[in-house]
Amino acid sequence: MKSRTAGSPRFSSFLGVDWSGAKGKSHAGLQLAHARPGKSAPLRVSPPLSKYWSRQQVFDYLVEMAENAKAKAPVLVGIDFAFAHPFVDKDSYFPGIDMSPANALSLWAMVDQVNAGQPDLYGGAMFRHALWGDYYLAPPTYQARHYASRRRIAEMAARAAGRSPSPTFKAVGADNVSTGSLAGMRLLHRLKQQLGARLSVWPFDDIVTGQTNLVLVEIFPSFYFYRLGMVPAKKPPQIRFFLIRRLLAMVVMAYQPIFVRWGMMPMKQMRSSRRRLCGILARCQALTFVSISRSQRSKRAGFLAFPSCRQTIFPARNKMVTLFLPEPIFA
Repeated sequence: MKSRTAGSPRFSSFLGVDWSGAKGKSHAGLQLAHARPGKSAPLRVSPPLSKYWSRQQVFDYLVEMAENAKAKAPVLVGIDFAFAHPFVDKDSYFPGIDMSPANALSLWAMVDQVNAGQPDLYGGAMFRHALWGDYYLAPPTYQARHYASRRRIAEMAARAAGRSPSPTFKAVGADNVSTGSLAGMRLLHRLKQQLGARLSVWPFDDIVTGQTNLVLVEIFPSFYFYRLGMVPAKKPPQIRFFLIRRLLAMVVMAYQPIFVRWGMMPMKQMRSSRRRLCGILARCQALTFVSISRSQRSKRAGFLAFPSCRQTIFPARNKMVTLFLPEPIFA
């Protein structure tokens, strides 16, 4: 992606999207967080109508953000699905088929056409298609004659750096990225139809000053966990304890709470971790830490209070560690 501006492009705001390709009209795994330039912490964006976001609502929200960005710097959106299938390794998305799309735009349009009639941008009809289905390792038969564990250039670079995404044609198991990616390609096609040149999708489009309102980039969340030294995403219990031990313990120590009752980390280690998180903690608006003993059901707390809170509970051995976070400011 090139920017037709002097120097690096600036953005008016930032949006992170935890995407989901699951069936259904709304999805618990679909989450949005919004941030503005500066040091303020990102805030989760609540869905407009129901308890959970739908993919169509995400589409509408992105179009709204593009409209609001007119006469401003563009909005940068990071979203976790593959924007296309591998191409360079075989000089084709679907090797051996003359009708294979020639570029990403054609791929998005084809995926959307095959899934016409599927609700909420679902992309799973590709798995049952007479022509394209043989390339996807997917239910119900799992018989993919042309399936291969192919990787894009970006994924090869990620592998060389220590963490490799799953193949985009793999639609089974916990590391299934194909279902979400196909739904995402439908989203990209619809956004291109709606916004045209006002949408820039990395790495295919330029950012043009006075024209681009929305910039979409693909993100690989577990790569950042890896770079931070966290355990793989396939081991959620270890991640949970890692977060509890490292993040919450450092939060508690950095804010010097009135009372701490937490036997999971030696106080010396907690003190030594304090300096490393100071920069992050400076960006936190407020928090309250509470440790609740399951046996005694007693409550001890170190307080930095604020008016409106949301509760998140992490099981931690024989205790429940509760972290209160600010409510989102977006309705």
